[in-house]
Amino acid sequence: MNRLSMGSQDSLAGDAATQATGKPLEHYVLFGPAAQPATRAHLLLAQSFLQAFTPAFGFSPSEAATASEVTIIADSALVSADAEAALLAGGARVQRIAGSPEAVAAALEQKVADGKAF
Repeated sequence: MNRLSMGSQDSLAGDAATQATGKPLEHYVLFGPAAQPATRAHLLLAQSFLQAFTPAFGFSPSEAATASEVTIIADSALVSADAEAALLAGGARVQRIAGSPEAVAAALEQKVADGKAF
C-alpha cells in the first residue's frame, strides 16, 4: 500500500472517529508546560512522530479534551494523573508515553515504524 492510500484510509478513520465521538479533533498530543526543560526535550524527541501522523499538539489539557484520542508525552509531574483521568472521563482514548529520554524516543520511534500513532 502506498503512502497516499494509507493517508486516505487514515482520513476516513479519523472522520469516523470524529462522527462517533462528536469531538472536532481526531488526535491531540499533549505535552507538559512549554517552559519546562523536559517538555522541550519531548518536543524534540517527538518530531518524527508529529511529522508522520500530523496530530494537533500543544500544552493544554482543555484543548486535548476536544480530541477523540490523546497521546500524553510527559510524566505525571508535568501532566497530572487528574488531567489524564478527566480526558478519559470525557470520552477520549488516552495513552501516556513517559520515562527517560531514551525510553520516550524508543516508544515514539516504534510507533512511527509500526505506522500506528495509537
